[in-house]
Amino acid sequence: KVSSLHDIATDTIVVFDSQEEIEKYVSLYEKEGHSRKEMFEYFSNFMGSGFYDGTVFVSSSSIMTNHAGSLEEGLNIRFILDKENGLLMAHTIVDVKKGDE
Repeated sequence: KVSSLHDIATDTIVVFDSQEEIEKYVSLYEKEGHSRKEMFEYFSNFMGSGFYDGTVFVSSSSIMTNHAGSLEEGLNIRFILDKENGLLMAHTIVDVKKGDE
């Protein structure tokens, strides 16, 4: 559980299971002196969905992924959600070469 956004490591992806969890994150952001508008600007650049049913995520740092749907289309990364430890881990599934983004 996160009580301050300053506690989130810079190499982290936060996964939300509900609207309530997103609102808590926004509230923490506001509590720490930022505006709701700034938070939604951040979300517009770093939030995504589609890893697991009913979840969305926000990245604290950029990640390299090409958004392909299959190996034949160039997929190079697989995500594993470890709910017990609150982790979303990315694993490369093929060698990633320069330009494979």
